[in-house]
Amino acid sequence: MRGSLQITLSIFVFVFASNVIASNEKVQVTICDGTLEGLVLNNYDGKQFYGFKQIPYAEPPVGDYRFKRAEKNKPWKGILDATQEMPFCRQPNHAETEEIGEEDCLYLNVFTNSINSSALKPVMIYIHGGKFTQGTGSEIKPEFIMTQDIVFVTINYRLGVYGFINTVNSHTQGGMEEIGNNGFKDQVLAFKWVQKNIKYFNGNPNQVTICGESAGGMSVHSHLLSPLSVGLFQRAIAMSGTSTMVMVPTKNNTATDIAKYLGFNTTDTTEMMNALRQASNADLFKAAKDLKWFEIQLNEPCLTSLVIEKPGANSFISDYPMNLIKSGTYSKVPLMLGSTNREGLLIYSLDQENIKDLATHIPFFFDAKQEARQKIEQFYNYTTAPSNDSIIDLYTDIWFKYNAFRTTREHAKVQPNDDVFYYEFAGDAGLNFLKKQMPEVSDFHGACHADELGYLFNCAGVPEKGSLEEKMMRDLVKMWSNFVKTGRPLENLQPFTENQHNFVNITNCGLHIGVIEEKSFDFWDNMYKVHSNGLY
Repeated sequence: MRGSLQITLSIFVFVFASNVIASNEKVQVTICDGTLEGLVLNNYDGKQFYGFKQIPYAEPPVGDYRFKRAEKNKPWKGILDATQEMPFCRQPNHAETEEIGEEDCLYLNVFTNSINSSALKPVMIYIHGGKFTQGTGSEIKPEFIMTQDIVFVTINYRLGVYGFINTVNSHTQGGMEEIGNNGFKDQVLAFKWVQKNIKYFNGNPNQVTICGESAGGMSVHSHLLSPLSVGLFQRAIAMSGTSTMVMVPTKNNTATDIAKYLGFNTTDTTEMMNALRQASNADLFKAAKDLKWFEIQLNEPCLTSLVIEKPGANSFISDYPMNLIKSGTYSKVPLMLGSTNREGLLIYSLDQENIKDLATHIPFFFDAKQEARQKIEQFYNYTTAPSNDSIIDLYTDIWFKYNAFRTTREHAKVQPNDDVFYYEFAGDAGLNFLKKQMPEVSDFHGACHADELGYLFNCAGVPEKGSLEEKMMRDLVKMWSNFVKTGRPLENLQPFTENQHNFVNITNCGLHIGVIEEKSFDFWDNMYKVHSNGLY
């Protein structure tokens, strides 16, 4: 589709069959809401850990509760079966031809190495990616990360229309609360569940790290800036995603577009949302697809993303992310950000139709777009027949890498404790998650978007003992768990500062510490200075 990019489920979430090995044993734990029965599982090293799946953290957001802020779940009686996978939240299938999943989907999983120890362990909450339209926490397989002595949590949150429809700046009547960012607010409720219950799994509620990749990374970074998330975590890891990315924020009042498409032509927001709550899943899916909710594009705001709400007690974010960072108005916790070295392999693989059309890759908020285009063409040698490397370098920088760098730099300017760290993943081996799925780029060098996930989670196969892939897996798992435990990924890695851009480069040959300086960062600094209004 001209001027846009469609990315299917298999690109951002895990579609591999589970390699989880479970014994016949089951284990019970009692939390605030009742008793759970979970499974005894085995990690990569063959050691046992415990898994509790499909734990409700919210009341089902269905019927009259559709499109509303989720409410805490009610306690249950008896023993709740926590051995089954969570359902997918409503989302398009791989081909985006039909919708799958359930509206009743607000569940989480907890994995722990012990449930009877008196010593509480650090906690890592992982937020899945999927461009806020696809994915599930149930496909984040923990066998690698659970070789470390931490408690690991994965969560579901509402997606697409169900989680990111908004009525911001609509003509609200009848005292209805403004709707927006419900997917993020679901995540906040999950964080609150962790604060209340994780001690029953030997997790320390005062040592929580939130982590996510792509849309999950954008989520993590957004929670840093949100007043609703203050005090719910102590560290953060944002992988290949921040709230300052070029497709953020979304447009206001997307609910009206959906309503008009379905024939609800009212100017009263309360009536409109009541009508949308009665709409069928099939009608909502058709409206979302035809209105391009499943597409990502740079020359227009993404429809499933962060919206800037009016200030209020229940507002998730009410100012532009870069304003909040520069003013220091956010949770200044130890922070690790980064990207892969060739993120753009993803865009190159999926956007063959528009490879030579730079107009689709110029940020929507840039002015003097023709002048901006000429500068980009010159810098990247983007002629009528640009090389593959030129194309991939451009996509890497404008979609992901530059924003990871500049966001890290802005945090480093205002963080008081020298606790901002930066990484780049350049590994290129057998567990690179996405590149191995995309024949168009599988032979290209470097690491594609999301490739590091195959070394953190069991989603791209299990490495052979003694292999390069096992070493890389050990390196990544150790780095991430070190940060979860101590707030530092490596003992000898110095923080990233405004004037000293320290980073760790993760390669096939090991972990290399240095200083990251690239001409493209200077180029995009100037482009933002000249062509952006400063809000982004």
